[in-house]
Amino acid sequence: MSPGLLVQMVGRGLRLHEAKSNCLILDFGGNIERHGPIDQITVKEKPGNGGDAPAKECPECHSVIASGYATCPDCGYAFPPPERNTHEPKASSASVLSGEVTKAEHTVRDVVYAVHTKRGADEDTPKTMRVDYQVSLHEWVSEWVWLRARRLRPMPLTLH
Repeated sequence: MSPGLLVQMVGRGLRLHEAKSNCLILDFGGNIERHGPIDQITVKEKPGNGGDAPAKECPECHSVIASGYATCPDCGYAFPPPERNTHEPKASSASVLSGEVTKAEHTVRDVVYAVHTKRGADEDTPKTMRVDYQVSLHEWVSEWVWLRARRLRPMPLTLH
């Protein structure tokens, strides 16, 4: 969930070295899709940490202890382990760098077009068009097309 940690981990693999020519990044957690391409991530400052330390109450002796304890230091009660989110069984295919082109092929069942004008934009500001492709009964793939000088410049996407 941390964009800073993602940059740190992927950055280790992308660091240049004469003995290294490739870096395989397997993203089973969907972090690239969540945070975006690694070269465009901006880490936001967290709000002030002026509050109390996280704590929890022991259900046996009712002692208030730091939330990091797995066992109550006063009575020995073992707290159940926290539930963990499982990650996907298949790695994400999202592009790690913004300049990369990810190719995907889909059988298109339907297409929907919608022109978008940015709210408050000048009349000569380029418009965009969202194109949604229905690729299965409940799945749609979207792309944005910039409209400039009456010419369409589609984003890379291979459809059949």
